[in-house]
Amino acid sequence: MIARELLASTDIAQPGAERVAVDELFSVLGTRGWGDYFSHLQAAQLGIAGYWFLANASLEPCLVQQAAVLRHWIDGLRVTGGGTRHLLIEHPQIELAAFAAALLWRLHNQAASRRIPIDRVLVPELPAGIRAYLEGQCLNLVEDPAATGVTLDIGEDAWQAPFVTHNRKLLPLLSESLVFLQGDEDDSVAGKVYRQLESMVSLAEVNQAQLAQSLAMSDRTLSRQLADEGTNFRELLTRQRNARAVAGLCQGDAIDVLSAALGFSERAAFERAFKGWQGVTPAKFQAQYRRLSRDVDIERLISPEQLPALPAIASELLAMAQDDQASLEDMAALVERDPVLTAKLLNIACSAYYGLPPGTRIRDAVIRVFGVDRLRYLALSVLAASGFSTSHCPAFSMAQFWVVSLSVAQLACECVRLQGQPQEQQADIYLAGLLHAIGRLVLVQCFPVKMQQLLAQLNQAPAPQEMLAMEKLRLGVDASEAGALLVAKWQLPRAVSVFMRQLASEKNNMSAQAGLILVLHEYVLACLAEDQERTQVASSQLIQLLGIDAGKIERMLEAFNQKLPGLNAAANAI
Repeated sequence: MIARELLASTDIAQPGAERVAVDELFSVLGTRGWGDYFSHLQAAQLGIAGYWFLANASLEPCLVQQAAVLRHWIDGLRVTGGGTRHLLIEHPQIELAAFAAALLWRLHNQAASRRIPIDRVLVPELPAGIRAYLEGQCLNLVEDPAATGVTLDIGEDAWQAPFVTHNRKLLPLLSESLVFLQGDEDDSVAGKVYRQLESMVSLAEVNQAQLAQSLAMSDRTLSRQLADEGTNFRELLTRQRNARAVAGLCQGDAIDVLSAALGFSERAAFERAFKGWQGVTPAKFQAQYRRLSRDVDIERLISPEQLPALPAIASELLAMAQDDQASLEDMAALVERDPVLTAKLLNIACSAYYGLPPGTRIRDAVIRVFGVDRLRYLALSVLAASGFSTSHCPAFSMAQFWVVSLSVAQLACECVRLQGQPQEQQADIYLAGLLHAIGRLVLVQCFPVKMQQLLAQLNQAPAPQEMLAMEKLRLGVDASEAGALLVAKWQLPRAVSVFMRQLASEKNNMSAQAGLILVLHEYVLACLAEDQERTQVASSQLIQLLGIDAGKIERMLEAFNQKLPGLNAAANAI
């Protein structure tokens, strides 16, 4: 698990090498801050056993009832003594036993929502790098040359500390699933069927006859033996779908993709089934789990050095906004110092969406289309995006990024105008629309492999908050957090950073500005996908949100839809 995350981002392994020295690896964990990152691994990355751990009421029932389940975190792990408060964790590679011990304790502290010291940790003689790693996790190490693994001596406070993540409804489901994780310990026919289902990549084509054949028995015999054990194939399939749905949502899988993999003909059927299992929709479950996860220090995942500097002209544009003496001609002259920027801005102004004739100058674009503030912010956004590299993530479309950003900015500005807001607020919402997704460029540049895996699975762009939840669960950070980090480094107005963080909030905690941007983002995605039902839902949400005459909003959206191909062409030209 460590190597999968680290080797792509460190130079300690020679090209093509399959192994790396343990001490070197753990040294990197410490010096690069990765140790703390792994301490915050989400339960999704530990499988069903991880979710089950968090769902318990406290550590005591976890270890008394099913301590052996923890061995499913890492292949080859052996865990004994849970009922005695002296938990022995063994593995042929002692570094993995050490990693599992640290992971267990930090996951415990996450579930308890407070740091609880452990009485002591008995360890054999360890390589220096591993020992330093464990000490860095605030574990009280006591060396015992006779030790065969890592033993956690757990105090009463830690043993009884209530888990704030306790989930009474989820726990029975996960406990049932764990019965089948015991491998050879469960030799029932139901256990064998469940493990067969669990081993399948997709449940789309699975049927009872297929399972019976794999177990060398007839369909009728399988039905009879399952009935003798008090269950049936459909019940086992439902249980596996339920458990796999929980696992997939918690690890950030796309709902549409997960629905197909579980064998549902359409997303709506999956949503109905999941709501019956868990009482909430898949999207709400995923969002709740995302918020349940403890936030990590984003700068441990994305260092400021990985972020591009704001170009000099962009800084001058921001400074000019504070200069009461700066004229329209001053701003036009500043923009025209950058021929590439000038060309991109004029491509937008002369697109079919805005309709200026070829040969238009920047000054005319300001007067006839944008206005001073909006052109300044558009130039700032174009310059900001130019500093990112997306070539290592081919599934990411810069053209779609721009058509969504430009569309949301334009529509947001129109909405605020229809509400009768002053020019200053129209300019502010325009900037918010342009920059609201810039954090995704940060993620693509800093996590190209993981973002490629995430984006490549999508048949169409998910709703904005669904995408944020998937990013958070896959990467540990989402586009709203990455964007807030970026604008803070660039010293843009603090209000922009605050706004970005609100994009992943619950709706009742969200500002009106953030809510408007999200609804417009969803509307634009629906238009681009030519999904009429999705478009209608988003437009209805917009009408409800704005609280103004529905006819005005519908006319605004209709005018936008007619001009969208022109904006799409402009986005491709940026």
